Amino acid sequence: MGRLKPREGGLMFKTQIKFIEDRIRHHRWHATNSLKIQQQLGWESSETFHSGMAKTVEWCLRNLDWINKTLNGDYKKFDRFKLFLEKIIF
Repeated sequence: MGRLKPREGGLMFKTQIKFIEDRIRHHRWHATNSLKIQQQLGWESSETFHSGMAKTVEWCLRNLDWINKTLNGDYKKFDRFKLFLEKIIF
């Protein structure tokens, strides 16, 4: 993230990470293992974790307007307007 969109003042994003004492190794519970799907279906991911995360961050940075409209509920206004128009026209 810092490479793609550096923060003002040069502060690194990783300085914002705060570990919670009672959950130091909790992240392992959320880990995935694709060995079973590889063995049974022959499927392999076309992305590594790091390349997938990089593409996700790049997409988010390119689509900040969409993300903000989604987070603040603006998309709902469009849906209501569209429904209103459909009632008038049909």
